[in-house]
Amino acid sequence: MSKVHLVTPHFAPEITAAAHRMEALANTLSREHQVIVYALTERGVTPAEKEVMLSDNLTVRYIALPEYPKALFFLRAFVEAWYSVRLAFAATRRRSDWLIATSPFMFLIPAIAFFGRGRRKIMDVRDLVWCYMPDRNIFQRAIRSLLQRVIVRSLRKFDHITVTNSSEEQWMIRKAAVPRARLSIVSNGLSQDRFRRLSNIAYYPPEHPLVITYIGNIGNGQDLGPVIDVVRH
Repeated sequence: MSKVHLVTPHFAPEITAAAHRMEALANTLSREHQVIVYALTERGVTPAEKEVMLSDNLTVRYIALPEYPKALFFLRAFVEAWYSVRLAFAATRRRSDWLIATSPFMFLIPAIAFFGRGRRKIMDVRDLVWCYMPDRNIFQRAIRSLLQRVIVRSLRKFDHITVTNSSEEQWMIRKAAVPRARLSIVSNGLSQDRFRRLSNIAYYPPEHPLVITYIGNIGNGQDLGPVIDVVRH
């Protein structure tokens, strides 16, 4: 049975879209592979156990992430860079057949590319964070330009890259010169398990018209098909 090391800043019991996505991926891979997840805890949370065995083929190893003010850009960047290095180093200390990492920590891309040299690697890019960095002055523009060059060079070292939508795919092709054959679009959505649970919830029509509000980039990174099906049924 092949070994897969999955590297992610977000994982259960954290309740975020990224954590749910990685949990679904880990569970799916563990059906046919031995999976070890290297993840950070939520900010300021000390894990009850540093290593948790969720099933015969799925183990999670946590690194505690301290509390820090995310509003301070440079402090946040330093913390994300440091813990990206720690995750990448931990995941590459032991042999694996595949190394799969996911953003949104953009520093995880060069960290995995560096520490994972000589290994088969897949990068799951959830957002082009480096494209949204501030560029109001010459210093910020220089930092942004430098980081983009580092990210681009690192992306070319992966065997395959997944993105959420066609816009990100085009950026990879045009800006990073990643061959289309090494790209796949995997949009955001619900896991099958959550879809089943949601679709089995009893529904009682309200007295007043039901209003569903969604805030986000509809039709871009999100796949709302499963949610719409749940509401329809």
